Amino acid sequence: MKNSRFILAIILILITVFGIYFSLRQDPMSSQPEIEKEAEKPQQQLAEVFFTVYDSDESHRLELQTEDLKNYSQKKLMELKPVHVEVYNDDTGELLYIMDGESGVYYTDNKILNIKGPVDFDRNKYTIYCMEIVYDLKEDILKGKKDVEIYGPNFVGKGHRFKSDLNIEDLELFRSKEKKAVINFKESRNEE
Repeated sequence: MKNSRFILAIILILITVFGIYFSLRQDPMSSQPEIEKEAEKPQQQLAEVFFTVYDSDESHRLELQTEDLKNYSQKKLMELKPVHVEVYNDDTGELLYIMDGESGVYYTDNKILNIKGPVDFDRNKYTIYCMEIVYDLKEDILKGKKDVEIYGPNFVGKGHRFKSDLNIEDLELFRSKEKKAVINFKESRNEE
């Protein structure tokens, strides 16, 4: 009986000591949300920013302007709100086209600029409206998504998405599952 009381007393003391030890020790799981919140915060936040990026062979220069830039260097991306992009032929200096969107994300590792909108795309020959443009600087591909409308001097094109080279010389218009891609040709105003 004495031994069982002694063993019970030791067990109670051990439980009390471990309880105090673990209650005073900081729980590593409780600091996890704080670490995640820190990782979600931008490392830099800048106002009225202008910067330049180039495509893979440096033949196209993109001059980007934004009122608000958030740089997430750990995620390797920059958020831009709103975004204005002027695309130049770097050899000739010719302005090829202008893109404007409500927001954008530039993925620094992949060299992809994603502009969300509505997005206005102005080229001297025509204008493109869509909800999203993906500008892939490594693959030299430009894609428009979500209800694309293309207005030219002699036509109006509508589709679900488009794909083009960076010079907009080889543009493909695609349909959605529900709707066909449509191009309506009209007489130019010069012929009237």
